[in-house]
Amino acid sequence: CPGALQRLYESIMRAMGASGSNPNAQGTEGVFAGFAGVLSAAGGDLRSIPELIALAVNLGHNRRTAEWFSQGEKLERLLKRSIATADELAWKLLHNLVVSGGEEVASRVLVHTRGVMNLLQSPNTGPELFSEVLGTLAAGCDAMTSSSSDDQSAGSSGRGLAQLIVVEDVLSLLQACLTSGNLEDDAMLEAVILLGALAGSPEYDAAIADTELVRTQSLV
Repeated sequence: CPGALQRLYESIMRAMGASGSNPNAQGTEGVFAGFAGVLSAAGGDLRSIPELIALAVNLGHNRRTAEWFSQGEKLERLLKRSIATADELAWKLLHNLVVSGGEEVASRVLVHTRGVMNLLQSPNTGPELFSEVLGTLAAGCDAMTSSSSDDQSAGSSGRGLAQLIVVEDVLSLLQACLTSGNLEDDAMLEAVILLGALAGSPEYDAAIADTELVRTQSLV
């Protein structure tokens, strides 16, 4: 119920002393405006507001939330902050936004694939953060390949996945992940989803065939 969510948000924002809340606001605008509080009130650590970020992560499953983030530069600011701070809670929110937002959100996230890959390859990235970042990349690629299939059926052409990622780099990462034997179950699932998303695009058939990924997956 939007009204109940709005009242919950206003209570949280007042408790945090955040300015700009309107206790008389009606409808979903007041609910999604509360996300501004998530970005500004978190400071350097989202764990300082666990209930608020938990609510944000849950609302991230909603497509209208993803649409709200797509307005202006909110998504880019969140993504750049997430890369810079390596905060797994922020990546949980991003992951959900990509899943619910489809191609529009995915394409804007994948523009920053280099930063995402650097985070995945960093020795300082722990298992939970690795899983969330890899899951975000997988969800983005899956959204783009699904959209590409729909566009081809409709006879249209948009910005494709090949314009957003360097597939050889992604495949090298996947091969290292899937052959290491050190991946946790959640990360393994995300790696398989990412490989499946790439395999769903015919333009990557040759690149995938040149790796040991298919044979590796048959043994998993």
